[in-house]
Formats: sequence, structure tokens, C-alpha cells
Amino acid sequence: AKHGDVALSEVLRTGLFDMRKTSRAAGWLKTMLMESSGEKAAHVSETEEYGISSFVYKARTPFHPVRLMSFLEDHFVVKHEDSSAAQEKGGEKEADLAKRESDAKTKSARMRKRFGNILRSKGFMWLAGRDDQIGEWSQAGAVGQFGCGGPWMSCQPEEAWPAKDSEEYAMIMKDYAGAVLKDRRQEVVIIGQNLDQSAIEHALDACLVTAKECGLVEEASSSKEDAWKLGLKLDMARDPFPPWPEYDPSADMIDISHLSFDISHHDCHD
Repeated sequence: AKHGDVALSEVLRTGLFDMRKTSRAAGWLKTMLMESSGEKAAHVSETEEYGISSFVYKARTPFHPVRLMSFLEDHFVVKHEDSSAAQEKGGEKEADLAKRESDAKTKSARMRKRFGNILRSKGFMWLAGRDDQIGEWSQAGAVGQFGCGGPWMSCQPEEAWPAKDSEEYAMIMKDYAGAVLKDRRQEVVIIGQNLDQSAIEHALDACLVTAKECGLVEEASSSKEDAWKLGLKLDMARDPFPPWPEYDPSADMIDISHLSFDISHHDCHD
């Protein structure tokens, strides 16, 4: 299936579920036998049994595009919106497909060794020098896709904003971090098996731009001095990410309802 496009006839009314067979499965039988003998059956959740966990990586400094791309390509097969569409349209040669599958296995093994098994990750990324628009990252298994997610809410014209007394407005303001950075941020949900959260955070932190490489002595703590994070040029001539369309605030307004999501149930990294 591509992007979940599956015929309903393939998954509905298939007749494959057998209630009688399921009720006689070993797990059910063990629980019933324990209960009948007076023992308390200890239920172990799937998250505990299989080591599944999740957390949200957060930061308020842009990623250096060269270091971020290096991190992503070391651990995933990275597709970009424009190139992936062209690949699907034109197809791939058998030799190219075999090489990509081999690369995917190598990168997945490297990822599992360093960080645990990252099954899924998705969220917003802020690239240095691309301050007006969001980088959208979505990964499942060995493959990740990166593209332009449109403008940050703070870059939207006033008429695109909800009413100030609305719940939507309150949710948007929760993502704000002062008058300079506003809603620009790194915010990526990471789900996986036996994750080494500290190692993942450390690796992503190493991709962030530092004040020192921008010619500053130390990173400032006040919101006004956060201005060094905006308008960065660095070595943008080597920026490995494809160019994004220029954002024109005077053009048709963009639907940004997807830019806020509830992550209150996750552990957060500030």
C-alpha cells in the first residue's frame, strides 16, 4: 500500500477472524486457569512487554542543515517531497531498488545500534536560514520524508489567525517563546522499541546551530538576544536540502490547522 491507500474489500468482511479460535488462544486460557485457581493474573501491557516508549524532542534553536542532513541520512533513507513524487512516477530500475534496500538495511542496523529501534517519528523542524517556513519530517521504519510544511503561524497574515478569545488561539500561543523566536521550534515525536532517549537527544542537539560558530562568544539567555538565531547564512552554499517555494504572505492563506497537536501525554525535552 502507498500512504495507506488500500481497498476496503481487502480489510473488511474478510472472514479471517475466528472468535472460537481466539477464545481458546494460550493467553486467554492461561489467564482463566489462574483466576479459577485463585491466582491473580498479572497483566503486562504491550509497551512493557515489547519495550515500546515515546518522547518529544524539543529545542528553540535552528538545525544546521548540513549536520541535520548528515544525521538523517546516516540512519534513514531520506526522501524529499519533490524527488519522491518523481521517483514514483518514473519508477526505479531493479539495480537501483536493490541498492536502496541494501542501504536501508545498513542504516536501520546503525540506527538500532546507536539509539534503539526508532519505529516512527514525526514533527516540525526549523532549518537555519529558513526562518519563515516549517520543515516537516515524517518517518516510518527505514524511510523518512522531509519537505516544506508552509509558513510558521507567526508568519501568517493577521486575517489567518483565529479570534483571540478562541481555544485555537490559546493553543497557538502555547507554542510561542517570546517576541523574537515566536513559534519557531524543533518538535518531533519519537516512538520506538528499547529507545536510548539520552543518545537520541544528544545526537539531535549536536545538529543545532551554536552561537560560537556564528561568531558569538556565548549563547544569550534573554529573548531579545535570541535574534542571532534568525537570518543565519553560515555555509548555506552547501545546504543539502532542496530549495523551498518562496512564501508570499499576500497570496492565498495557507491552512495551518495541522501546526498544533496535543503532546501533553509525552515526556518532553526542553
